[in-house]
Amino acid sequence: MDLDNIEALNEVHASVYRSSLKLQSIQRLTHLHVVLVRHITTALRSVGGVSDVSRQEVVQLLNRMFVNVSQEIPGHVTLEAPEETSSAIFTLFDKGGSVDVDSLQTFLVALCADSLKEKYLALVSLAASGTSPIPGSVNRSSLRTLLHNLTCAPSG
Repeated sequence: MDLDNIEALNEVHASVYRSSLKLQSIQRLTHLHVVLVRHITTALRSVGGVSDVSRQEVVQLLNRMFVNVSQEIPGHVTLEAPEETSSAIFTLFDKGGSVDVDSLQTFLVALCADSLKEKYLALVSLAASGTSPIPGSVNRSSLRTLLHNLTCAPSG
């Protein structure tokens, strides 16, 4: 299934089921159904404090992430996974040849296979790492950005 075929899911009448089916389809398409938050955070450490990453940097980051997954769960990740995932990410978040690191991290965490608790902790940590004057708190701007990034995935 590719992102173009996800539009066929628009025929599902109940919006909850439609969104769920789209998210599950994107999760499988991007091979994130075997990735955990720790794989994502380990791979993201390599980009440091940059705000945008190019397609090549995203593919390298995803290669590291999927290699870590392959070491824990052999045979569950294909060689095409980094390129397919990168393609989906750039379809949703491309801004002139680069992707915002926060958008990338939000997308990966939201669609990974980890528990809801781990996902929530990672997303709140991401939002709190923004420009909030109080350490550990989330300001309106960071929350708005997080929610915007989260709504991009199901619209596919």
